[in-house]
Amino acid sequence: MVMEKWMCPLDSGSLPDAYSVIQELDNRFGVATEQSLIRAYQTNWISTTDLDNIRNGGYNCVRVPVWWGNFYSITNVSYSGWRSDAFDELDWLVTNCAARGIYVIIDMHGVVGGQSTSEDTGQENQNQYWSNVNDQTNTAWMWWQIANHYNGNSTVAGYDLINEPDGAPNTAAVWSAYNSLYGTIRSVDTNHIIIMQGTFGSWNWNMLPNPAVFGWTNIVYSMHEYQLNGNVAQVEAGADNQVTDFKNHSTWNVPDYIGEFNDFSNGLACWNYSASAYNNAGINWTVWTYKAADGLLPDAWGWYDPTYWPATPNISSDSASAIASDWHHWLTSAAFGQNTSIAFPPNTNPPLIIGEYPDGTAFFQCTNTLSFTASSVNGIATNGIAVTLDGVDVSGALVLSGSSASWSVSYPNLPANATHTAVITVTDIFGNSSSETITFDTFQPGCYTWEAEDYDYGGGQYFDNPQVDSYSNYYATAGVDFNDVNTGGAYLYRPSGTATEITADLPRVQFAGKHDYDIGFFSLGEWGNYTRHYPAGAYNVWGRFAAGGGNTACFLDQVTAGVGTSNQSTNVVGVFNIANSSWSSFVWVPLEDTNGNLVKMTFNGSANTLRLARPDPSTGFPDVNVNFLMLVPAASASPIALAASTSGGKIILSFPTQAGFTYQAEYKNNLTDGSWVPLGNAISGNGSIQSINDTMGQGSRFYHVRIQ
Repeated sequence: MVMEKWMCPLDSGSLPDAYSVIQELDNRFGVATEQSLIRAYQTNWISTTDLDNIRNGGYNCVRVPVWWGNFYSITNVSYSGWRSDAFDELDWLVTNCAARGIYVIIDMHGVVGGQSTSEDTGQENQNQYWSNVNDQTNTAWMWWQIANHYNGNSTVAGYDLINEPDGAPNTAAVWSAYNSLYGTIRSVDTNHIIIMQGTFGSWNWNMLPNPAVFGWTNIVYSMHEYQLNGNVAQVEAGADNQVTDFKNHSTWNVPDYIGEFNDFSNGLACWNYSASAYNNAGINWTVWTYKAADGLLPDAWGWYDPTYWPATPNISSDSASAIASDWHHWLTSAAFGQNTSIAFPPNTNPPLIIGEYPDGTAFFQCTNTLSFTASSVNGIATNGIAVTLDGVDVSGALVLSGSSASWSVSYPNLPANATHTAVITVTDIFGNSSSETITFDTFQPGCYTWEAEDYDYGGGQYFDNPQVDSYSNYYATAGVDFNDVNTGGAYLYRPSGTATEITADLPRVQFAGKHDYDIGFFSLGEWGNYTRHYPAGAYNVWGRFAAGGGNTACFLDQVTAGVGTSNQSTNVVGVFNIANSSWSSFVWVPLEDTNGNLVKMTFNGSANTLRLARPDPSTGFPDVNVNFLMLVPAASASPIALAASTSGGKIILSFPTQAGFTYQAEYKNNLTDGSWVPLGNAISGNGSIQSINDTMGQGSRFYHVRIQ
């Protein structure tokens, strides 16, 4: 956003800098036309095609030079002269970089008044900033506005305070300016990185203070590395010196950033040497520059150079339309080619996996679609994204949209009312990989639940569909409502019964502003009764458990007689098999039968008493914590289609399965036979296509699969 005449098609006449171009356009055509022409220049010089080139080249950051003329009117450098369109072009850049996974560093190439006499400040022969209080104040106000505008914007990587302040009268002046601007920015933006350059004096780290002297935090020190007209040995020595200088100041604990460097026409090996030296030392870098009009391709100043010379307008004599037309011809796609003599090692940063949903950070993330975004500045091929769901590879069913830099990924076949574990693996085109495992549930939020600590009270009394904390401080009768063995825990919720504690489980909406409790120290031989009018229907039962002493178990019984007395009869309904995790890591556990199948319970809406019970003490199972139990509508198995094939003297029967159901293949030799004969053992459904074999040569047979 700063036009430098040596590298931009600024003017074919005698105008030396961006300021003089704007001034001349204002005088000739008025401010409105001037601003329209400058926007035309900017949109042609850098377009989305250029950002695509940067992303596709494997780069993840751009350093964009700005100057005070982008933000103030050149005729009114004051608060009242702040431009209404000050952020239009910069916002466009930040937004489009964000869409491509590219960070933006805002580089103040020209402060108000100028930090040197160079024309790269936007206005040559100035260098007034160091001695003019108004210039310093207006520069601080400009940085305040920028920091306020981009506060919280994650695409903006940082603020580069003053580019090459080599017109400063002394080191103290630079330090004072940095400290003042640091305070200005931190007054409104405490999060973004602030970059301070040592590009003055001896152009090294000795020009900068230990940040502890000023109390600076979250800062980066920046150097520029140029060995003008240097040969390979000199360029490589320059890179080595940068690394040594950084390491010599490691006790300062400040990251290093080579904001500009150029290895000129010294070949790919030299460019790779510098970049590898910086990478290996943990030094960040950006090259100067992406695009330049210093010379025809392959000129070393540009990664993209012109392939011919389009016309450069004469700002002092050409018409406005001619100026716009000439600048339009400087589009990269029209007049530039990539300089293949400049190349760098591939980016080794792993791909990003973000925006996962469901992600397991909350209960009841009911959806039939798993979605996430996979991005990499290197690019990701469509076959570089893999997902296994509950142990089954579902990568072939993924739906992708976007581009290789950022894919929106979805898997639209999540089974409802279940728990799932998804493993997402993303590999970019250079082989860098990221992997993430997420565990979540897809239960409906309206499933019927009851709290483990809300067992009966007063000898079989109960609250039907109790509200939150309804049983708080209600006494329960030992041997009738509960049985407590381990008295080592706290009793925070109820004065009698089993131990209760504030749960470490995920928060639930109904407990907002309240404590959610669980049963702790739930030991062998303990139990609690839960009398309710459970809703009519067929259900599977799930619970939230945490075990830190080893694998363990809980039973769910149905009390068939003697509710409210000390002489009760029970039938075992099923068992919760709980894997060891930790005392605070709660997991979903289903109620299963002895064969590991989900138990289906049927209620008619009348009152029933269920008992959550620990096994007999002789089993030696460790304790467990219990938060709540839940009824989940039992799924109906989907119809299946059998597929038959032959291989190696075998008939192979294949069919899709669902978790929670068992599949028994059966056959008849004749349809008129009295019964079906089991073929092999029953198969537990797991959401994948499974198979069972039969030996060929048995004559004609008829097959079906019985689902339970």
